[in-house]
Amino acid sequence: MRHSHAERGNDQAADIRLTKANAPFCNGCTTDNGKLPRTRTVKRRIAHAVGFQLTLMVFLIPLIAWWMNISLVEAFLLDLALILFIPCYTFAFNWLFDRTSGLPASALPDPA
Repeated sequence: MRHSHAERGNDQAADIRLTKANAPFCNGCTTDNGKLPRTRTVKRRIAHAVGFQLTLMVFLIPLIAWWMNISLVEAFLLDLALILFIPCYTFAFNWLFDRTSGLPASALPDPA
């Protein structure tokens, strides 16, 4: 599939905007060589679980409220059990999966 020069420019501009938008979340995340670390630390797993849950909340609470014709507060309260359970489950599932299956080559530490 060939893209025109303008389309490639738009893709590059979007990549730059996304990188800048993500910068506050990666403050201090890079190693000395400027690359993101590839290891899966507890801090990184917690950030993944919380980020996953926040994304679910942003999209699902308004959908639940609309679907059930209730307020956002009521939808939040209905979703509260999942809000508390899903980050714990996400953290545990990913940790156990990596322990039983091993880390993929892309997540192994760089040989020094």
